[in-house]
Amino acid sequence: SIFDFYADAPDAQVDLQRALRGENFTSVTELGEARFETHYRPILAADGSVSDVVGVTLDVTERRRSEQRIAHMAYHDQLTGLANRAGLEAGLADALGRADASGRAAALLYVDLDDFKTVNDSLGHEAGDQILREAADRLSSVTRQGDLLSRQGGDEFLLFLDDLGADAHEASEAAARRAIEAFEVPFHVNGLEFQLGATIGVGLYPRDGRSFGELLRNADIAMYQAKRSGRGVHAMYTPGATDPRGRLTIGARLRRALANGEFVLYYQPIFTLASGMATGMEALIRWKDPERGLLLPADFIPAAEQTGRIVEIGAWVADAACRQSREWRDLGYEPMVGFNVSPVQLRRKSFVLELAETFARHGVEPSNMVVEITEAVAMEDVPQTSEVLTQLADLGANLVVDDFGAGHSSLTRLRHLPFAALKIDQALMQGVDQDPAAQAVVEATLALAEALELRTVAEGVETDAQRRWLAARGCQFAQGFGLARPMAGPQATELLRRASLSEPPSAYASLSAPP
Repeated sequence: SIFDFYADAPDAQVDLQRALRGENFTSVTELGEARFETHYRPILAADGSVSDVVGVTLDVTERRRSEQRIAHMAYHDQLTGLANRAGLEAGLADALGRADASGRAAALLYVDLDDFKTVNDSLGHEAGDQILREAADRLSSVTRQGDLLSRQGGDEFLLFLDDLGADAHEASEAAARRAIEAFEVPFHVNGLEFQLGATIGVGLYPRDGRSFGELLRNADIAMYQAKRSGRGVHAMYTPGATDPRGRLTIGARLRRALANGEFVLYYQPIFTLASGMATGMEALIRWKDPERGLLLPADFIPAAEQTGRIVEIGAWVADAACRQSREWRDLGYEPMVGFNVSPVQLRRKSFVLELAETFARHGVEPSNMVVEITEAVAMEDVPQTSEVLTQLADLGANLVVDDFGAGHSSLTRLRHLPFAALKIDQALMQGVDQDPAAQAVVEATLALAEALELRTVAEGVETDAQRRWLAARGCQFAQGFGLARPMAGPQATELLRRASLSEPPSAYASLSAPP
């Protein structure tokens, strides 16, 4: 019988008996690393009894391996192999439970690498990745078995210390000292030797927080307290410290702004001068700072570039702009949507690939997006910048020279770069409808753009006289407070709706928000 055939496989016999009783089910068998799924389906006779059983066995070993890899990726940092933020939180749930049950304290160490950004920008991101992997190895070497080490992101690591004993304060300080000492040995990358230290903030559980979020926040504050004392040191969180937003550095506040969703995009319409219709939108970032209100880019972008946060902020801008572009196209509106790119982003080898993935994720065509690059950056004679610009053009994105006229352009370099348009800096527009000298400069700029086959967008148009003067001289597009101020997404959507109905620009004035 079939049961004799499976005499050496008792589990298979049990499965067959279940199927013969009329059960429809799937059984899993594991042989070493191999995994098989057998799907049993009973075939019923006319009287309702089981006459036959159909069994189909599938080898799902590779599928399981893929699932395991995906599960591993969800909880581990791909660069260092350490736990990521999600992995740490998952592990902490049990660790904090043990601490509560035993009554023994624990601690969270917030580790920040000193001057990593400088080294990363100087040597390149591949070297930076090598440093981060070695930093992870060094921290792992001084971590006790049972403690949880993770990479928080960027150049920041978290170390959770479990079961610290009677003197948790001294035990956590000793762990912080060991971690700092691990960075006393110089790093060697690309034949260069350099020193890279670490600054650490320490929060004690449960004294400095009974939840992961509270403990992390206070360890973060302690780390910045330590940085004010000098690099390569540690500090314990001081209970009862004043409001953290008033004490943290701009880098910490920017990181928190990203985490808390405090950034928003406003959109300034770009008008076709010949028709007066809104055909484009420039995405402009704003920061809704809980303490200082709505901040303009000049108030925080320089600091973001200095601290390295501009990479994350720039990625957020591109993602939000693409998401808005997709929403508009789903509504039947098709404006070109532009956003600004920082020189720090352009120097990243992975920038174009990451941007392409953002376009694909939101289902937008690169040809519908505009990447704006300041004149100063465009004129940098840096091979890597030229390569990235070429890759962006090959991707299909429209490249625009922003603030043209604010710097000193090399016409030879401009001629060999793949730009589609240039934006005339608003400083050149002052008095253009009255001052012959200003008119001569703008006319020369328009003639240059025409010779280079570049479209032109005039920035800072504030009067109807300026608009008419530009239109008469062949400038194709314009933007400025005289046409429409930057506005939030819903107002920009309403403007596009009205534009689709061929309403005149004067009908848009009520939609504009303060700059």
